[in-house]
Amino acid sequence: MKVLREEETPTVLDVEQGSEQEARGTPSRGWGWAAGLLTIALCASATIILTWHPQNQDQSENRNGLQLKLRQLAGIEKDAIHLTGEYDKEANSTAVTWIANSDHGFIQGKLALEGNKIVIPHNGLYFVYSQASFYLKCGVKQGDPTGELLSVRYALLRWSDSYGRVWKPLLNTERSVCRRAEGEGLGYSGIYLGAIFKLQEGDMLATYVPNHLLSNVEENSGQTFFGAFAL
Repeated sequence: MKVLREEETPTVLDVEQGSEQEARGTPSRGWGWAAGLLTIALCASATIILTWHPQNQDQSENRNGLQLKLRQLAGIEKDAIHLTGEYDKEANSTAVTWIANSDHGFIQGKLALEGNKIVIPHNGLYFVYSQASFYLKCGVKQGDPTGELLSVRYALLRWSDSYGRVWKPLLNTERSVCRRAEGEGLGYSGIYLGAIFKLQEGDMLATYVPNHLLSNVEENSGQTFFGAFAL
């Protein structure tokens, strides 16, 4: 029977203790990993929350700012004028007679109606528009089986110092109305003109219709009108 020497005893005990310490140390490292992962998850969650909150706050501020701007624009009174037209056989002119105080006509701000013309109050961008509607008789020419071709002409005019104080067309168009091969009837045509222009203080706007067509202008509400508004 072999007898263990005294100096060998610690070696056996050290191995056993080391194994015991290693066995005991394994759970400690597992808990450390778990704690580390939990810390990382908490940090990531905090980052997401902090990022999401400012974005929502920015969106809310932008939405509130837009609503405020719309309310401010709604409260601003823009220069605007809308006129309705009629034919005045005593006027002896080449323009429809424009009226501000009938049907849907109105004047708002500093735009004015003077001498059947719209007067611009200050420099800036304006949307200028007009529509003229006509009823014309369409018939057949002698020896022309295709019928008579009728056309109408309409124009928006501007008078300005920048033009040398003369009238020049802003918009101008001519359109064929009807061609009827049998009998007689009424041909209807509406011409609309409208665009944005940079105008100056003191400029005047007017319309033009050939004199022989003035009596054919349709006067019903919403058929013939003229207007402008500041942008």
